[in-house]
Amino acid sequence: MKDKLSAFWSGFKDKWSSLAKNLRIFIITAVSVVIVAAIVLAIVLNQKGYTAIYTGLDSEESSQVVSAINELGITDVKMGTDGSISVPSDQADNVRMQLSIQGYPKSTFNFDVWNSGIGIWSTDTEKKVLQIQQLQTHLMKAINTISAVKNSYVIITMPENSNYVISTDSEEPRVSVKLDLKNDAQLTSDQVEGIYALVLNSLPGLERENISILDSDGKLLSGENTTVEEDVLYQSRLNFQEQMQSLLKSQLNDTLKKLYKDYTINVNVKLNYDNSKSEYTIYTPSVAEDGTSGGMIESSTKNEGWGGIGSLSGVVGTTSNSDISPNYPTITGDGDNQYYYQNSITVKRLVNTEIRQLEKNGYSVDKITAAVTVDQVNMLEADKEQLREVIAFAIGADVANVTVANYPFVINGNNGTNGNGNTINRGGSVDWTVYIILLLGLLVLALLIVAILTSNAKKKKRAKARAKAAAAQAAAAQAAQESAALSFEPQPQPDEEFNIQHLDDYDDESKSAVLKKEIKDFSRTNPDVVAQLIRSMMKNGE
Repeated sequence: MKDKLSAFWSGFKDKWSSLAKNLRIFIITAVSVVIVAAIVLAIVLNQKGYTAIYTGLDSEESSQVVSAINELGITDVKMGTDGSISVPSDQADNVRMQLSIQGYPKSTFNFDVWNSGIGIWSTDTEKKVLQIQQLQTHLMKAINTISAVKNSYVIITMPENSNYVISTDSEEPRVSVKLDLKNDAQLTSDQVEGIYALVLNSLPGLERENISILDSDGKLLSGENTTVEEDVLYQSRLNFQEQMQSLLKSQLNDTLKKLYKDYTINVNVKLNYDNSKSEYTIYTPSVAEDGTSGGMIESSTKNEGWGGIGSLSGVVGTTSNSDISPNYPTITGDGDNQYYYQNSITVKRLVNTEIRQLEKNGYSVDKITAAVTVDQVNMLEADKEQLREVIAFAIGADVANVTVANYPFVINGNNGTNGNGNTINRGGSVDWTVYIILLLGLLVLALLIVAILTSNAKKKKRAKARAKAAAAQAAAAQAAQESAALSFEPQPQPDEEFNIQHLDDYDDESKSAVLKKEIKDFSRTNPDVVAQLIRSMMKNGE
């Protein structure tokens, strides 16, 4: 492994050194930019955004609003020195609606609308129209957070400003709200009052009589002295049941997605709607006038009895009919006489009695059942039993009310349905930061490959140009030599024996070896001359 890494590193260094300087600078710059961009993007994606729901609150109301938000279960609240209250952006609309039901804010208006998209050349009319549109959007988002509201429509009518100093026309802003309720749901009086408070505190100069709120049937909702009828109570029970089931499914989904890839969840909550009555009695002992714990006496009964030992009398030999008292325990009295004494007292004292009777006209959870199917071919009974216990503990149900089944799913795409038509949940959560970093890494790798290919192409192009230039130079030299050879006319020479002086001292075999060496050395040092001689010999041979 070490040798492979060393070989790879050596090859990489050689390849890197062969790249042009400008190309190396470009690659280093591109990689640095991509890394910095990935870090910045990861920080931005993981940073929580905040939205200011109120501004300009006084210190007393700011403290009250923060306390009210904390009671809603939101502890991540920022309070500015300018009286602004900021909460996480994904919870801003819900917090506004909940606080408006409680009557906040009291010292300022509900929204601060920023005229984004307005330039220095924008007219006052354009600014006003954009402000109204943004305010309508904010109000609709806040109203839609109510559980019974499916959708809402808000129309704001603002009066035209008069350019005259004296004007007899006086118009006031008006707001109309149309609500689409879920499954013929009904709003309680507190919810209607909350919508009135939300709209009223959102627009300066708006009066309550200029606000109209309509339900799905077009009925005007006043919110004043509204009584909860039986259908409203029934609907509230259904809403509670749906919310309870949704909450349990969410909790169960958080548990199962860490254990299985694909699964389905069915949770049913059975409520007890019966009115429950309870009665209990409180007994409090009375206190006597002297403050003792004995208390006042309602009635008392006293029984007393006493007697002594009888004397013997009568005629000898006869039966006496006189009573002889039994030998009771005695106490010594005055003189020599002995006697008995018996005393019993029954006392009935007064006590305070309080009887209380309670009646509950609501609903309570009677039974929770759950059914879970897992995308798995084989599953041991021990694993099923353990999973049932986990599910029961997660949703607060009895193990006997939990059913677990396993069989393979048929999934088309990212989500699908099983054989029963239930929605299949995909386990695991998507971490987009990891995917983004991987994508940026692939981008860097692609840039590096393109740079290497570009460098190789440039090298090949330069080598091709050099070869072409060398070929052209060789062709020119060849043409010049051919021209010189054609113009050269050899002169006749007398026949004479040619002899190389320095070869006379060698024998024939040695002369041949020396000649070969001389010809070889001459050919190596003078290739052009040898080539020209060969061409001339070939032409003479023709």
